[in-house]
Amino acid sequence: MNIWGSPKKPTYFVYKETNRVAIDFERAVKQLQQDLQYQADKNTLSTAFFDKQNRIIKSLVIYYQETQSTLTRLEKGLQDQRKSEYLLAKKYNDHTYKLEAVCFIHGIYDLRSWLGTPTDVLVDRAKELMKDNELILPTGLVNKIEALPDHLGKTVMDILQKEVNKKITDLLAKVNLRKKPKLF
Repeated sequence: MNIWGSPKKPTYFVYKETNRVAIDFERAVKQLQQDLQYQADKNTLSTAFFDKQNRIIKSLVIYYQETQSTLTRLEKGLQDQRKSEYLLAKKYNDHTYKLEAVCFIHGIYDLRSWLGTPTDVLVDRAKELMKDNELILPTGLVNKIEALPDHLGKTVMDILQKEVNKKITDLLAKVNLRKKPKLF
């Protein structure tokens, strides 16, 4: 629906209909002028009435010209807006493709599943990982590590998770200290 409540028509049909109305208006004004001139030629109109009718016709023509000018400006503005929206959408699509390519280059093959995660959950998870100075290993890297012989895969994971392992060890040590009975 458009702003007047009628079903929205494609631009071409709106233009065609507007053009038809404009042509009909021009014909009506010309016919009005011809009828008025005919009456004036027959001397059946007073000069005052003739002048009044000419002012009305002149006002209608000026109004029509202003309306056409406004329509032209609005159409140009709409075209500019559509072009701008297209370019913006193209820019965002390009950025998305680049991001996906960078993720694949770095072994992040599960990007689509991450994009399916709600934004607030992703942001919270990212903040948590940054606060703890941790990261989630890319799928491609994990696959490569898992393809290594067990002892090498364990060594690589120990190296990659050295800080996390140290934190866990420290926490376990604190827990064990609390559990030890106090000696008197």
